[in-house]
Amino acid sequence: MGGEFLVLTLFNPFTGGTIRLPPVKEVPDIHEDMDFFLGSILYRVALSADPSLSPNGFEALIVYRTSDSPVIQVAHYKAGDVTWTRIDAMTILSDVIYYKGQFLVVTSSGGLLSVNVNSDLATTTWCIRSTRASPSHTITHYSFVESSREDLLLVEKSYSRSWDLAYKVWCAYGDDGGTQWVETESIGTDALFLDWNVSMSVSALDFSECRPNSIYFLDSVDGFPQLRVFNLENGNVENFCVLHDPSEKCLLLEPKRTGIWILPTMV
Repeated sequence: MGGEFLVLTLFNPFTGGTIRLPPVKEVPDIHEDMDFFLGSILYRVALSADPSLSPNGFEALIVYRTSDSPVIQVAHYKAGDVTWTRIDAMTILSDVIYYKGQFLVVTSSGGLLSVNVNSDLATTTWCIRSTRASPSHTITHYSFVESSREDLLLVEKSYSRSWDLAYKVWCAYGDDGGTQWVETESIGTDALFLDWNVSMSVSALDFSECRPNSIYFLDSVDGFPQLRVFNLENGNVENFCVLHDPSEKCLLLEPKRTGIWILPTMV
């Protein structure tokens, strides 16, 4: 990163291949020794296809913060473009996903918008208006996940004032009356893996060591990475794995503790 330009590069850790994307302009300037603040600038990236398989046919949507606005912004890129197309969402956003041929974003209060990138002027359209407001004593974050059955899930993670953790899962249902979020108490045999950068789901029928109807997430204990599991049926949280090697502290950096989930393609 240099000046007010954020250089983005797609990197395949298995092949070593890279794809350089156009720089993102008008981002807050940060010092080189403050790279951990990048998590507060570039929030999410969604891809329409695997760039390694479709280097000339993929699209990307990023959620990021600019230097000229406190509101998180959205920008779109299509393979071959020389610049990002900035989209004014006019609201605070939490996550982005490419789902069934379209980019979707969710607001900080659970509203759902679709992003139209098929015209010269990219726009957003409300699918579900924000209907829920978080209590003033809680901290709430929303994440998209596509279930193993290809349902669109919205996961609500909240902390109370006493730092009690809770998860809720909502499923998008659509009919002639429009689309709405419906809370679900069970995700069946699915196990969800959540993080600030990426979220995914697997079926415990394919991965027998995964716990069904559970949410795996990253946390930290005294600065060390910790993998924890939230049971949707009873609300219990268990410590699954704690790493105590000081060299592994860098895996979870403040202000947002980040990690990488890797899903084997040969199931």
